Amino acid sequence: EQAVAAAAPAQRTTVAISRLPPSCSQPTLVAAMNAAGYGGHFDFVYFPHDFATRKPKGYAFVNFRSEDLATTFRERFQGVVLAPDSTGVVTKLADVQGFSGNIRAFVKKKQRKHIRQALSVPTVYLTPEAPGIPLSVENLPASFWRELGLESFVLGAKDSTDADACS
Repeated sequence: EQAVAAAAPAQRTTVAISRLPPSCSQPTLVAAMNAAGYGGHFDFVYFPHDFATRKPKGYAFVNFRSEDLATTFRERFQGVVLAPDSTGVVTKLADVQGFSGNIRAFVKKKQRKHIRQALSVPTVYLTPEAPGIPLSVENLPASFWRELGLESFVLGAKDSTDADACS
């Protein structure tokens, strides 16, 4: 009788943050996370905007570099007030988990033209020391998209030699 190896459960590293005040922007949220000691500990931040109104939707997704960091963040940021006239934020595990899972979900859900619009694209942090880079065809090398298996979808209109020159 063969033993069937159980698949390791996926790391739960992505946190959904809701009830963000209307005055809160992605830089404000990132600054608050950095001030709380989380700088360099996340690799993905998505702060959706309504394309019609160009206003934030009031929620965000942050992927942390480990499950422990995500858990600590959820516990510490639950109820944090980010603006004087707002209620505390709500933190919970996001439906989509992990750096690559979030990138894939965003790219497959959005049209290529939306990825090129800077207003509402995720920001990725490729290393803990690196500044955030807006997720776009122009900003990230072809090797990044290849590793995620998204090269043909995202780079269809761009020569991969040109994209690699960005790195």
